[in-house]
Amino acid sequence: FIGFGAPSFAGKPGDLAARLELGVTCRDKGESVARLLRLLEPLPETATELAAMARTLKAPASSVILGDAATETRVQATKLSDYRVVAFATHGLLPSDLPCDIEPALALTPPAQATEKENGLLDASEIANLKLNAEFVILSACNSAAPDGRLGGESLSGLTRAFFYAGARSLYAASFPVPSEQTTTLTTGIFAELAADPKLTRADAARRSQMKLLAQRASAHPVFWGGFVLIGD
Repeated sequence: FIGFGAPSFAGKPGDLAARLELGVTCRDKGESVARLLRLLEPLPETATELAAMARTLKAPASSVILGDAATETRVQATKLSDYRVVAFATHGLLPSDLPCDIEPALALTPPAQATEKENGLLDASEIANLKLNAEFVILSACNSAAPDGRLGGESLSGLTRAFFYAGARSLYAASFPVPSEQTTTLTTGIFAELAADPKLTRADAARRSQMKLLAQRASAHPVFWGGFVLIGD
């Protein structure tokens, strides 16, 4: 297992200003986008999510890459083909967020000095060029639709296609904005179910994890458990 998450963002919780400004600001050799990425809302709960996955899969603590280390360079320099399960827990950005960019992307820690090659966005084309040999990729990308609420199915599908081009055999991804707390419960629940019954398929494990959220009054609404889809199992 290896997981990348909780990038170093410095925005205020619930503040969409940086995200909205991303929608009208185009790249200047990556610097403008990197500056705005730093102002995205931080996702500290994704560190808990990835750590729980690692524990369940009996992976070492070093398999969780967080904060300043969760960069494009670190992802691209890692021999990802060595890992059976790969997870990304961060913000997903669609072309509607970045009209100057036709590709969907995952937001990672932006560099101190942005370049054309690294500005904090792991684009679909960069993902497609990764070398994976993963049975399962978890794309726990919070806020993966535009801030005006429009759905971005085709763009998100672009991310999923990129991971399959890279060598993933199945993918768990969000098709609309998802709340972080329940997402953590959902994704970690899948691995707990698989650990409890290794004969389960990933689809069965995902369904059981969803049903546990559905059974609780506070998380029964589909917004809490219905945003994810399993592809390729």
